[in-house]
Amino acid sequence: MSSKKPTTTKDTKFFHGLCVFLHGFSLREKPAISNAIKENGGLVSYGLSSKVSHIVSKNYALSRSDFDQAKLLRFVEECPKKIHIVSERWVNICVRAKKKVDERGFIVKEIAIAEEKEENEIEEVEDEFGIFGNFESVKIPNSNGDAIDNNDSKQAEDPKEKESKSSG
Repeated sequence: MSSKKPTTTKDTKFFHGLCVFLHGFSLREKPAISNAIKENGGLVSYGLSSKVSHIVSKNYALSRSDFDQAKLLRFVEECPKKIHIVSERWVNICVRAKKKVDERGFIVKEIAIAEEKEENEIEEVEDEFGIFGNFESVKIPNSNGDAIDNNDSKQAEDPKEKESKSSG
């Protein structure tokens, strides 16, 4: 006779002790993700409460301009304990790995943070290439199609004047 332990121990239930609130999922999508959480030891909350440890969001960024998302962000800020807001991908990766993986790679950002980062990256590119900045050093093509430096003190010669100088 085999002395194997049943595979339904606490160790194999990697979501044990977690209470998950699902955000942004359609009624059609919720059962699959709920079952994945429950089958692996987690609880699914149908409302925001002090028991919630994780919020799994369908969205990859949350915006305070959206009423439901703003309410969610406020709840997380006001909650005395740490609540992880993660993407659906976190649940899928945990299930595939058969263990709870670190949430840090799956954190859902507040959109204001994402927009601010994007604006900073745009400004860096603008600074690097002088876009929207100082137009004094812009090269302007002349009638020949040659580029002339706008802040060059010499005026570009007219092609006809060039010809007369070189033939003379």
